[in-house]
Parts: sequence; C-alpha cells; structure tokens
Amino acid sequence: MNSDEIIKEIEEDLPTVKWTPKKPIKAPEDATFYAGRGAGGWNLLAISFDIEDQGFPPGSKGYDGSATKEGIVMRLTQELAEKAFKLAEEHELGE
Repeated sequence: MNSDEIIKEIEEDLPTVKWTPKKPIKAPEDATFYAGRGAGGWNLLAISFDIEDQGFPPGSKGYDGSATKEGIVMRLTQELAEKAFKLAEEHELGE
C-alpha cells in the first residue's frame, strides 16, 4: 500500500472516529490535542496551534496530526490534519 492509498483510507475512516480531548504533559499553552480511534482501526491524533508568531494574522491556526495502524505510522497532510481537528471539535461540541 503506498502513501496515497494510506491517506485515502485514513480520510475514509475519519467520520467514524470517536474523539477525546487530550493535554500532553509538556504541550505548548496554545496547542489543542484530540485523539481517537476509527471503525477502520486507525488511531489518530489531531493538533491545532497558534501561528501568529510566525507572521500570520491574529487568530491564525496551524494543524498537524498522525495516524497509526498495524505497525504503520503516517503523518497527516496539513489539509487532512485540519479536517480531522475540525471533526474532533464538532464531535466534542455535539456531545
């Protein structure tokens, strides 16, 4: 399975993920983390952080994330990390 196929599989699993907010011990104050597991078996981490100090307008956010499954570790694309984070936020607000 190549990386494009893996990203596609992860994206298809996103709507089934049960998200939980997380706060790592040494996380930056401006970062928000969510972790979850999808029905397809992917374990995901989605992160949002402030990027104003990098010269972006006030309120600008950066996104990052990763997914693991059966020995595969995949860093999410910026677009997929943003999508995952926003789904996680919606999931938390909907409960």
